[in-house]
Amino acid sequence: VVETAIALPLLVFIVFASIESCNAIFLKQTAASAAYEAAKIASNTGGTQLAANTRATEVLMARGITNATVTFDPALQENWGRGVMLSTTVSIPTTNNLGGTNFLFRGQPVSVKTVMVKQ
Repeated sequence: VVETAIALPLLVFIVFASIESCNAIFLKQTAASAAYEAAKIASNTGGTQLAANTRATEVLMARGITNATVTFDPALQENWGRGVMLSTTVSIPTTNNLGGTNFLFRGQPVSVKTVMVKQ
């Protein structure tokens, strides 16, 4: 009985923590995928910030992510000449995007940066 009183709460914690960790990994992978897709569109010849932002939003919406932000560096499209290192950053708040109890990663945004050379 004593072993159950000690082991059961620990086992329940491990189960829910692993589920939440898997959700956080999925969220980070989603951010990486959206950042890559946006950077790929933006770095192509004739790629625009609007088209890249639209593609990142499509990827995020397909996975049910809300309140994400997509930023580009350099921020102004006029500075996107050939050979420029163009970085795309996707930040996703964990609030309302992790699902479940959200007790381990509360308030910690997930952010991924992808850098490509403008064609």
